[in-house]
Amino acid sequence: MEATSTNSSAVLKCYVTSTGALIRTLTNNSGGKHSEQFSWPTNPQSITVRSSNGGRQRAL
Repeated sequence: MEATSTNSSAVLKCYVTSTGALIRTLTNNSGGKHSEQFSWPTNPQSITVRSSNGGRQRAL
């Protein structure tokens, strides 16, 4: 997964949208770019990425 943030110091975390369960914190690669590769035991259908700065985005 890859994501970008307008704030280079933001922490981005992925959650299962339906349950709110934390899947993983994305690695900050500097310059507002974040990424992570991970597997999840079940198909969450959709995830929500939340920023430590208050923003969020739902991804399918």
